[in-house]
Amino acid sequence: MKFWLGGVAASLAVGGVFAQQPVQPFASTGTSWTSIRRGDPYLPMTAEDRLRFFLRRAVTSPGTPARAAFLAAFDQHANDPEGWGQGWDAFGKRVGSRLARSAVRNGIESASAIALGVDQRYIFCNCDGMLRRTGHALAMNFVTYNRQGHWVPNMPRIGSTIAAEYIGLTWLPPGTRTASQATRGLALNLITGSLTNVWREFSPPMMRQLKAKLKR
Repeated sequence: MKFWLGGVAASLAVGGVFAQQPVQPFASTGTSWTSIRRGDPYLPMTAEDRLRFFLRRAVTSPGTPARAAFLAAFDQHANDPEGWGQGWDAFGKRVGSRLARSAVRNGIESASAIALGVDQRYIFCNCDGMLRRTGHALAMNFVTYNRQGHWVPNMPRIGSTIAAEYIGLTWLPPGTRTASQATRGLALNLITGSLTNVWREFSPPMMRQLKAKLKR
């Protein structure tokens, strides 16, 4: 748990650096409901944006079951929790557990983001350089925009991730419902979230090139 709290504290410190910097002026190119692209003006999420965002993350996005299967495979390899054993039935339980925790996290995050008025979209770095953009992607685990377009700690995402892991303990086998189990889940979420953000930050040019090649 100390490792996780230390990581949160360090990332919030990075977020504080972001918060001290004024938002860069953006050229008027429009804003997506899935992300705030480099060069976009900042427009707060509408109620329709939030509903579409929630439904995509909870239901329609192929990334949700893919992430659940990836984490379940990691759990299967580590035989965690041990009480579920091995085999396809055990793997199914682990996938179901990951999907359930994802649903809990998405629900709590969406509700609290509405209450606090913070943005849920990925915000691309308005900067250059691989190191700066990578640092930005990692910090996006913990910071976001408020209604005014200023950097603030992303308490809905942080709180919902912690809550989902502890709620998820309730359906694990007896003997594995421990704080260390929740900490392990938090660490895995931090790792996968970081990898996802780095992919989001750097993938658009590659995806455009791939689409152009497929059209030929």
